[in-house]
Amino acid sequence: MTFPNRSTQKVYRALSAAGKGTFGTVYKAMIINTQEIVAIKKVLQDPKYKNRELSITKILDHINVVRLKDSFYTTESEKVYLHLVLDYIPETVSHFSKTFKKNQKAIPLLWIKVFMFQLLRAINYLHQIGVCHRDIKPQNLLIDPSTGILKICDFGSAKILIQGEPNIAYICSRHYRAPELILGESNYTTDIDLWSCGCIFAELFIGKPIFPGENRSTQFLEIIRVLGTPTDLEFKQMNSSSTTSITQFPHFEPKNLSSIFPDSTPPEAIDLISNLLKYSPSDRIRPLEACTHPFFSELRNKNLVLPSGMPLPPLFDFSEQELSGIPQNVVDLLVPQKSIPSNNFFFLSRKNEEQSKNSTNNEKDIRANSFQSSERSPPQQQTNPVIQTNNISIRISNQEKSKKKKKRRFFSFFRRKKSSNVN
Repeated sequence: MTFPNRSTQKVYRALSAAGKGTFGTVYKAMIINTQEIVAIKKVLQDPKYKNRELSITKILDHINVVRLKDSFYTTESEKVYLHLVLDYIPETVSHFSKTFKKNQKAIPLLWIKVFMFQLLRAINYLHQIGVCHRDIKPQNLLIDPSTGILKICDFGSAKILIQGEPNIAYICSRHYRAPELILGESNYTTDIDLWSCGCIFAELFIGKPIFPGENRSTQFLEIIRVLGTPTDLEFKQMNSSSTTSITQFPHFEPKNLSSIFPDSTPPEAIDLISNLLKYSPSDRIRPLEACTHPFFSELRNKNLVLPSGMPLPPLFDFSEQELSGIPQNVVDLLVPQKSIPSNNFFFLSRKNEEQSKNSTNNEKDIRANSFQSSERSPPQQQTNPVIQTNNISIRISNQEKSKKKKKRRFFSFFRRKKSSNVN
């Protein structure tokens, strides 16, 4: 199969199918004129759907974002197809991770650091120019194991978000979908991508999705089983238009995150993951602030090499655009000469700093504290009041009825939510 671009006189030959994107098929191809290997994404131009991928990829220019080399249209059987010619990168984080899992091995910690640092750096760049990817997942993270370079691909769901303009909530692959999307919030922000990053980060250690829901309602259930039921305030921050109270949902106490990770997982990693997986979108740690977390301190060692023995990819060559609007204390910490001591957790989110100064009786602080991986004394058992024997069955019956009612309300909430026509 060949793809001629008559405007540039280039002819592309498809070598093999490389995979499927959100809205099209991806081919490994060769430019016949130059023998260069590229990727071509072929997308049907369906008038029912607004495709922003070409206009968005045209403006992207970052080492950790896939680069658009060429674009052209073809017509087949009266159907119009857009062809995007992109960098060809042979591997994805998804396949890379599955290979280690298949061999029953953990991904080397250095690989996780290198990949997550580049992902967060790329997310910062996209958000700086107003682009929300809306489908960050392991399959959309291309990697070159020989160089260690990671690039975000597939901008079929991406959109430049405009404050106050509603967006479709039924977006992003389920296991990486932010809770505000699950709850039907249409006025969301680019912070949904940060939640996805936290999910991927956790998955690289666990070897499977941290929140493996089978549908929309069970996805939210998986989240609250780990993070605990959100407070009323957090619920409102995720779904500002809802009249539903969180008290109608099942109540779960937050788990200690360290309990769901392998014993070899560094506490710094768990700490950073917990700062990405915040219910309140604005509480999620900013991308470049996350890059200064002590989890990444090792990357600032000038003598460090990849597990393959090759040098690290470029990590710290930040442009002025990337650093625009970033607090100076964060900028100072990004460069290798000013790495953070690895024995100190670093909370750069100002909201988190303020919360940590508040009383530990604050409900959000209690949840945050449960994420810490330090040893804790076991919780004290609460003493139940003395109950007469003949009242026990009545009490249990009422409790069961209450639980069943909450469960019905929980699932009916998600059945009532309908996807809007905005995109």
